[in-house]
Amino acid sequence: GRGRLRSTYGIGLVPSEAEPRTSSEIREATADYAKRVHQSDPDDACKYLAIEEYRCLLTAQAEIETEEAATKCFKWNDEWRRCQWDQYKFNEGLTYIEGPQIRKAYRFAPNYK
Repeated sequence: GRGRLRSTYGIGLVPSEAEPRTSSEIREATADYAKRVHQSDPDDACKYLAIEEYRCLLTAQAEIETEEAATKCFKWNDEWRRCQWDQYKFNEGLTYIEGPQIRKAYRFAPNYK
């Protein structure tokens, strides 16, 4: 989770002092993160899932409740990974995806070998 977020978009999740965040701090941090994600990769179909995972980790107070947050937010990371794979296949011409992240219509192209 956190390592990937940091390596993907160059942002760390862990603040210097681990204190529970308020909902407005979470909103602000998420908006800031979303802005950086959009700038760093505007065409990434999976960025919304990464943003939701980030919001989830903040909401679950990941710095304090690491295990619990990882469990709660795993679904977003899982969806993000699947989305990345679909996006890779799409970009390689292996499949067709429709919509930003969830609606997928698989149409496999014929193999002309």
